[in-house]
Amino acid sequence: MYSESDLQDAVTAGVLSPQAAQALRDHVARSRATSAVDEEHFRLLTGFNDIFVAIASVILLIALGWLGNSLRFGAPEHHPAFMSGLLVAAASWGLAEYFTRQRRMALPSILLLCGFVGGIAFAAGALGAQILPSAGDRAASLILSAAAAVGAIGAALHWRRFMVPITVAAGAAAAAGVLAGLVLAAFPDNDTLPFVLLLVSGIAIFLLAMRWDMTDRARLTRRSDVAFWLHLAAAPMIAHSLFHLLGVL
Repeated sequence: MYSESDLQDAVTAGVLSPQAAQALRDHVARSRATSAVDEEHFRLLTGFNDIFVAIASVILLIALGWLGNSLRFGAPEHHPAFMSGLLVAAASWGLAEYFTRQRRMALPSILLLCGFVGGIAFAAGALGAQILPSAGDRAASLILSAAAAVGAIGAALHWRRFMVPITVAAGAAAAAGVLAGLVLAAFPDNDTLPFVLLLVSGIAIFLLAMRWDMTDRARLTRRSDVAFWLHLAAAPMIAHSLFHLLGVL
C-alpha cells in the first residue's frame, strides 16, 4: 500500500512522472467509488436505536395481544379471541406510520409488518373458528385459506403504503397458504399432498425472487432486498418438502 508521501517522493526522484502519479490517484479514486461485484446493500439495522424501538414494539404488541385476548365477544374460553389479532394489527400499522414511513427504521419496520399481517390473519382465523367451533378438516382448511387470503390482502395494502421489502415475501407466503388451504379442503385425506404443495409454492416463490433479482443486478435498490426475503421464504419451503418427500425426515 503506497501513501501520498510515497508518490510525492517517487515524483521527486524521477521514478514517476507527475502525470503518471496523478493517473494512479485517479484510478484508485475510481476503483474505491465503484461497488464490488458481490457487494450488497442489505439493511437490517439503520442504527442502534432500531434495537430499542424493536424491543419496545414487541413488548407493546405482546401486551395488546394479551389485552385483546380478554375481550372475548362470545368466543369460547379456550379459543383464541379475534380482538387479540385486531389490536396487534392496528397498533402495528399505527407505529409503522412513524417508525417506517417517517423514520425509515429497518428492524422495527420488519417486526411491525409481521405484526400487522400476522395480526389480521390471526384475527380472521380466530373469527372463523368462533363461527364454526366444530369445523371438520375441510372447513378448517377453508378457514386457513380465508385467513391467509386476509393476510395476503393486508400485505398488499401494507406494501402500497410503506413498501417494506419483506412485505412481498409475506404476501407470497400468504398466497401460498390460500392455495394450500383450498387444495387441502378438496383432498383432506392425502398425507403427501401438503408437502407437494409446499414444494410447488417454494419453487414459485424462488422464481419470483429471481425475477426481482434480475431487475437489480447491480444491487443498488430495494428490489434486491425484496429478492433476498423471497429467497429466504422459498428456501425452507423447498428444503423441508424435498427432505420429507425423499424420506429423509
